[in-house]
Amino acid sequence: MEIELSDSLNKVSSQLDKILKSETFRESEKLKDFLRFVVEQTIDGKADQLKQYTIAISAFNREEGFEPQNDPIVRIQAGRLRQRLDKYYRGEGKNDTLLIEIPKGSYIPGFSSIDRMSSEHKYNAKPLSSVPMIWVFPFKNLSGIEVNQYIADGFSEELIMTLSLFRHLKIIRATKKSAKYSESQNNAETIPVARFILDGSIRFKNSDIMIIVTLTDSENNEVVWGRKFCEPYELENVIDIQETVAQNVAATIADVYGGVVVRKLYSETPKTIYKDIERYDAILNFYNYLRNPSAIEYEKVVNLLKDTIKKHPDFGAGYAALSDIIMNNYALGYHPDAQGLLKTGLDYAKKGVLYDPENQMTRTYLGYAYLIANQLEDSIQQTNYAKSLNSNSAYYIGALGWVNALAGGWEAGMADIELSYQLNPDYPKWYHLATTLFYLKEYDFDKALEEALKLDLPQILWDPLLKAMSYAHLDKTKEAKIELERLFHVCPDFANKPSFYLGMFIKFEDVFERVVEGLEKAGMSLQETDLMLNKV
Repeated sequence: MEIELSDSLNKVSSQLDKILKSETFRESEKLKDFLRFVVEQTIDGKADQLKQYTIAISAFNREEGFEPQNDPIVRIQAGRLRQRLDKYYRGEGKNDTLLIEIPKGSYIPGFSSIDRMSSEHKYNAKPLSSVPMIWVFPFKNLSGIEVNQYIADGFSEELIMTLSLFRHLKIIRATKKSAKYSESQNNAETIPVARFILDGSIRFKNSDIMIIVTLTDSENNEVVWGRKFCEPYELENVIDIQETVAQNVAATIADVYGGVVVRKLYSETPKTIYKDIERYDAILNFYNYLRNPSAIEYEKVVNLLKDTIKKHPDFGAGYAALSDIIMNNYALGYHPDAQGLLKTGLDYAKKGVLYDPENQMTRTYLGYAYLIANQLEDSIQQTNYAKSLNSNSAYYIGALGWVNALAGGWEAGMADIELSYQLNPDYPKWYHLATTLFYLKEYDFDKALEEALKLDLPQILWDPLLKAMSYAHLDKTKEAKIELERLFHVCPDFANKPSFYLGMFIKFEDVFERVVEGLEKAGMSLQETDLMLNKV
């Protein structure tokens, strides 16, 4: 039911103030400025002046001469504002009786009363899927040759199959019919609109096939990712090309660690608008912690995961994420209750698999927990099973290779880490811990140093430790001593129990002895009685 603005200025102003003070908008100053400006302008009878130019100047402090075609800030922020308002009315504002919205295609806000008893209102409609949805449309054949349509169809089908392995996303084979039904609110066959749209095209140039793939955010029609592939084309290698492109695209947009979709969702808000908000939010925060580990983020994500598990005691992925964080805390010596953490982390990992046995994440972190607990055969068994669940996840294939290598499966582990590099250039730098130790095992000290220098994790003890050891093996004493000083700064307790720390990730005598030899050459004094592998 529409309301007369002239009779409801106080109600609109009050609703605006309530939204701006809400938790949903608490850390979104730009969006608050945007919403405040367009609502107040409308109340003042100046809605006809709400253009990209005036909004950019007044709400986003752009300078005179602003050109919307060169700076899409208003369009992008409008999409984010619509999403944030949607989130507010699904959460904190679920009982509000006045709706403020920014209709698509306009920057002029709309005001209407909400009939909470009506099932037709969009905030009483069927809830969104509990996971983000991606529509994959058939690839367009731009070759001008109808017979090539089967090649275009093959790319979309290969993508659908590959993406379907990523269980944190919902993949839909879309058609023009899908789009038609999604726009029809009264049609019985209405299909939920996907948040992300993936489509592409093929064409041929000389002896090459050119494939263009784009990912669009349906909230604001923003192209959030795109890539062009150009491959030598022969009829007999078209399937190989389809598989390679599909794996590359899937790893780039869908991977849990560095994928475009996960990063996009996390960057918008610390929570999401999805039905299963607690679980999904907890996992998004966990992956963000993996990208940006810190003491503050550690406390935040541990508490969030524990709270989520209390509410959802069958949350297998939550147990697995909590296990990974606790095991890292134990392995890096950040907590005095070492044995207590080990048992707790292992128990959480086992619960993760118990509640979600076919989840690659739960199997991966159980394999990691077994590695830290020195149950190496069990570790390799879990990593092999996890790999069988999805060989396209850049993050998990690399993580599994890392665990597998350190547990003794060096060759297979290194191959998986190398594959992860190819699938996702934005891989976690801690992969280089395993590769450094591999080359050390092989007596290739130059390669060991090369890998150690890529670690780039100055906040953890293994960064200066591996660099000091590698420099020393190459008789670069000055550089080795500098790194040794950094090691004692990062981990002052290291000299008191070096075997405890080294034994976390070094499980074999030959590697252990080479690391100790390097540290001693760097100038560290180690007692003979302490030089043994840590047995848990």
